[in-house]
Amino acid sequence: MSDSSAKFKNYSIATLCIVVCIFLISILYIFNNGIKQYKEQLVLQSEIQGELIQKVSTAYDDYKLYIDSQIAAQQEIVDKANNSSIVLSEITSIIGTRFMENERMLNKAEADKLVSDSIVIIEKISPRLGNLVSNINRKYINER
Repeated sequence: MSDSSAKFKNYSIATLCIVVCIFLISILYIFNNGIKQYKEQLVLQSEIQGELIQKVSTAYDDYKLYIDSQIAAQQEIVDKANNSSIVLSEITSIIGTRFMENERMLNKAEADKLVSDSIVIIEKISPRLGNLVSNINRKYINER
């Protein structure tokens, strides 16, 4: 009986070892699949993050280009306003100079010099307008 009991005990231990090995292999297989899925998720997250970073970078570049163009447009408006102000100021100066000449507050040579200086400034900003004002000035000088 001890022989059969020892054999039964050995078979039981062998069976238990086989069951434990199968259990451990199953656990390792499940962990391996979990690790593979986790790696796939990490790779997918990495790709999504890369695409997201690319889209954000593109949006930033587009916005920066838009802001730069807005700044350039605003600067152009400011420059044109400044130039218009200068032209208006010089035309006012010409009219005032000619008025002072008619009132005999300035002599003709001084008035002509001041008007000529103003015309030069206007011509730098707007050649057509400068030419027009110069022609009007010449006509005025010829008729006095």
